[in-house]
Amino acid sequence: MPRSHTTPLPDDGGSAPATRAGPGPTGREGPLAGKLADISGTFVLECRIHSITANRAEVELPIGYPVEDGAFLVDIAHHVAYRATVVGRHATALSLAFTQGYALDRPLPQDLRFLRRLLIDARLRWIEVLRSKGLSLTDSLRRTDVTRTAYERWRADCAGEDAQARALTRLTGEPRCE
Repeated sequence: MPRSHTTPLPDDGGSAPATRAGPGPTGREGPLAGKLADISGTFVLECRIHSITANRAEVELPIGYPVEDGAFLVDIAHHVAYRATVVGRHATALSLAFTQGYALDRPLPQDLRFLRRLLIDARLRWIEVLRSKGLSLTDSLRRTDVTRTAYERWRADCAGEDAQARALTRLTGEPRCE
């Protein structure tokens, strides 16, 4: 069985330069898109990553949402997830320290595979936003650095999951929550 890849987190003493996001869905410089998830992946928040180094990040959240230690920060632009500890809070801003990193394009342990799903969902949403703004599928895929093969596989997987969710709803009478 392949081992999962963890990104080393060198102790840079906080001296590594913070990075700003590259072009986002609008093509402008600004914060990186991210997601914060609890350790099981059942509670997920969208966030903006304002700065990130090898072992820390500053993120902005919607107001009023708690984040516990051990949560995961998914950096959508760089296909990396980090297990994080909250080291500071101020209004809607959080300071996070990373304890471990995971490259989402490498094999992950079974209990962390939900992180890849969060990345895929975010990429598909980004493509749909670009398409709604008039870009062709080819241009949208190029901007998001997604191959057509990956896009079609992801869409097929989502369609299968949607069919399973509808069947579960018919059987139980309760919608599946994510």
